[in-house]
Amino acid sequence: MATLSGNGINLYYEQQGSGPDIVLISGFAAQHLNWLAMLDKLSKHFRVTCFDNRGVGQSDQPQGPYSIAQMADDTLALMDVLGITQALICGHSMGGLIAQHLAAHHPQRVSHACIVNSLCRLWPVNLAAMQAMVKIYDSGLDPELQIRNVLPWLYSNDFLSTPERIDFVLDKMLNDPHPQTSFGYHGQWGALEGVDTRQYLAQVQCPVTVVAGSDDILTPPAMSMEVANHIDGASRA
Repeated sequence: MATLSGNGINLYYEQQGSGPDIVLISGFAAQHLNWLAMLDKLSKHFRVTCFDNRGVGQSDQPQGPYSIAQMADDTLALMDVLGITQALICGHSMGGLIAQHLAAHHPQRVSHACIVNSLCRLWPVNLAAMQAMVKIYDSGLDPELQIRNVLPWLYSNDFLSTPERIDFVLDKMLNDPHPQTSFGYHGQWGALEGVDTRQYLAQVQCPVTVVAGSDDILTPPAMSMEVANHIDGASRA
């Protein structure tokens, strides 16, 4: 739709529908496109805003490292420019970390937080997997081989059992018109490495729903439950 400036960054966003506001925040290396499949249903009842975080897609990709707090401020700046005083904030994976920060530090802007397949800290197994991904990214390995290496971490056994689905994902990633730059990739990784939101999750007072995917390998349900256990009254789905 458009690119707006705020917090010293240009962010690309899409907005659809009318009604109460929902802001959708994507995960590591993920563009706003990851939300498109659900926009039609959500926009029948809400005004839905999704966008590219700094470091990915059509938003600016400056040299990092970035931080979760910084990307939370990016989200607030976008909301300010769009006139969104309060919204249901839904974040997936890294976006869930941003949602946690917003709920804890800017409660007046969050009517409800939905934290999807996320975490409050990287466990040793996740850290090792993601450090390996970063090394493979930096290795100069053929892009298709890089993608095939990460697919088992990102998609379920059921999804990967269908060759056509794998081909679809490969095509989308290899022919992305707005590929993530090295600055963007490492900048976002800098926001994840060493993150730990447990120190402030007890501050969260707004309604929170924590959603876990039973087949998620990179961020398994136990990681989502750790988030929920640190937020008083959080519901689990």
